[in-house]
Amino acid sequence: MRGKRTTRRAATTVELVISSTIFAAIAIASTAMMTESIKGSTRSTVVSHSVDQSRLTMDRMQVDVRQADMIMSRVLFPNVSGWKPSDRDDVILRIPVFDSTGVAIPGRYRLVWWDEDPHGGTTGPHHVVRYEASMINGMVGPLPPLRTYLTNVRSVSFRFYRQEKVAMPSTRRLPLPGPAVNGNPSGNQVRMIAVRGPAMTGDDSDSENAGMSALGFTRSGSHVLAPAHVAVGTELDVLYEVNGSQQRSGDGGNLANIVEVNLVHRRPSSGGPIETNLTSRMSLRNQ
Repeated sequence: MRGKRTTRRAATTVELVISSTIFAAIAIASTAMMTESIKGSTRSTVVSHSVDQSRLTMDRMQVDVRQADMIMSRVLFPNVSGWKPSDRDDVILRIPVFDSTGVAIPGRYRLVWWDEDPHGGTTGPHHVVRYEASMINGMVGPLPPLRTYLTNVRSVSFRFYRQEKVAMPSTRRLPLPGPAVNGNPSGNQVRMIAVRGPAMTGDDSDSENAGMSALGFTRSGSHVLAPAHVAVGTELDVLYEVNGSQQRSGDGGNLANIVEVNLVHRRPSSGGPIETNLTSRMSLRNQ
């Protein structure tokens, strides 16, 4: 007996075209998904790297600030033209030098200068750079080559504050820090922005208006007048903003004991610029 003959129909051209189209669509979709996944992973890596770089720079600044005993109002470095001030774009810290036993060596300091360097011009990306020089008995040494800590910086800005505890005097007049010129603080840019005390708290840190008017504190020349409800002898924790470039002490300091740093790191990427914004208030040593 003959066996049954099995007939198999070959795929038509139309079926082959349809199958090929389906497989191509699947391949394209898979490739697109993989590409987007890679882009997302790359962007996440760039974001993480940007944040890490910004935080490392802020951490290095904090180490310097915590070691410093003074913020210099301005310094004349022998190999740099002109005086360099502590201002919105710069901060110059005086750091004591210690011997092997941990005792500060009189008259010996390190001067650390953090600077926003307009590497790309006024409109281009900036760099955050750090210089370090020596100061012996008031004589400032030359600046060595800078060290760049952060590139592609949109901005870095510094603000300077003095925080201190004061007891309310019988005159109810709280002196603003620094020498007075014609009845006003030197540079006329010092303001009292925050006060803490028993059953009272006020903060004008987000306002450019001097004084603590909400609590009844008012500016009068080089003083702040306290309201009558604050008893004489009351201990107040007061925060002043000071002009960083104005010298207010005999050794060149500006009397600030707190530095506020705002750092905006703008890093280009294929998915659009990535911006990291960090702000930190840092206190000097023994503060």
